[in-house]
Amino acid sequence: MHNRFFKNDVYKEMERNNGTIERIVTESVMCMFHLDKWQKQSRNMGEFLNRNSSKQEFDRLNDNLNRLEAVYDESFGDIFTSKDSFIWFTLFEKFTSYDLPDRSFADFIRSYKADRMWERKFNGESFVDIDKNRSTKDKSVIVRKLEILECLLSGFLKVSSAPAGRDELEEFAAKMLEIDAGELHEDIDFYMESLDDLTARAVKDGSGILARENRPSLLAMMVYSYKNDVNLDDWLKEYAAKNDRYIADQKKIIMNGGHGMSADNGIYILETKDQYRVAHLQAIENLSCVSFGGGCKAGYADGGLWSAKVVEMWGGCKYTRSRTKALEIAHRWAQRLPVCEYGVRIIRCGKTWKKILGDARKYARREMECTKTGGGACRTFQGR
Repeated sequence: MHNRFFKNDVYKEMERNNGTIERIVTESVMCMFHLDKWQKQSRNMGEFLNRNSSKQEFDRLNDNLNRLEAVYDESFGDIFTSKDSFIWFTLFEKFTSYDLPDRSFADFIRSYKADRMWERKFNGESFVDIDKNRSTKDKSVIVRKLEILECLLSGFLKVSSAPAGRDELEEFAAKMLEIDAGELHEDIDFYMESLDDLTARAVKDGSGILARENRPSLLAMMVYSYKNDVNLDDWLKEYAAKNDRYIADQKKIIMNGGHGMSADNGIYILETKDQYRVAHLQAIENLSCVSFGGGCKAGYADGGLWSAKVVEMWGGCKYTRSRTKALEIAHRWAQRLPVCEYGVRIIRCGKTWKKILGDARKYARREMECTKTGGGACRTFQGR
């Protein structure tokens, strides 16, 4: 995984070249999505992920790293070490479920350092006690470290890390689905029993999807299915077969899962040689579609991105010279959307914006003429 977060000074040049970054990525995906199957040895971990991980899991980590980079400062160097990075990446994944701005996580790190939170004891142990006295790659050690950090984080953010009670379940479902809470209260027992039946049929025992923290969104989805006459069996079976956890973006999964269809949208940052532009787009694959047979290499911007489409999608957007600013804008927009299927993505182009505009003007007329006459099949280039 080539993510700019790993280019921060905390990671030494030697670590970037000797496989340490690859180990961190492997440990992070394992800890974030498959902690119950944790493998202490890196080789065993890699073999497990080759058989059981998904592209979506690595994409999720990549998105989280982009978000962390946008709020990173040099004082975090002793937090994101080669030994503990995977623990903190997993904690940030937990943080994303709170629907708070990413700067709140950065504020927590600063407070963690300033207030020496690593010395605070929970059940007689502090983070530093566990770190000193045991093998840091044992599953029990990792679980205990995460428990302590999650308690510290939830206390700092003043949010509850405990599973929701009955009243909270009803309140969450009513808010997410914009329905009358009183009406929901009358039928809550029926919905909860239906959810138990559904998960018994569709989800294997021990799956992370059944974690108690996921109960609110699962229940809301069940209510949605009855209100909108949607059968969730096939969707949940397919999702559970590919994933061992539930998506933190609760409203997104309610809507996408309930409809059983894709929103096909995302927040896309266009990175050219001289600027960045941010847009909320659907059907991003249209970037590589050329209407006239054979195409023309000079007509696409870079890596298979058709210049006219680039201008069409980002031409009306304001630009910034700052990558960090673009990431901040993109993640702020993504958090406001009820559904953002592909999250934040960066589309890289090897030309200046002026050059893209010139190519778009030059070749758009040929494309339009070909479309009108029906000449030539749509030729697709693979973008990057």
